[in-house]
Amino acid sequence: MSVENTLRRLRGAFGMGLTWAAAWFGAGMILLLGFLLVTGSTGADVPYPLGFGAFGFVAGVTFSGVLGLSEDETRELLGGGS
Repeated sequence: MSVENTLRRLRGAFGMGLTWAAAWFGAGMILLLGFLLVTGSTGADVPYPLGFGAFGFVAGVTFSGVLGLSEDETRELLGGGS
């Protein structure tokens, strides 16, 4: 695998991680606002948006890695390659 291809995959994984982090951050904001409206307190040591955002980033990068491995194995099975 060439250096350019590796850098492209890493950049894609980072971008997917940021996208997932943004989505999970939004979910954490909704949860936080729900707790504030219902109880008047956040009820957490770590703010939900930050915790969910960090989890989303890790999940997005992991998902990207799984997709990359799956793509490589599919290419090998089909007899193609790069």
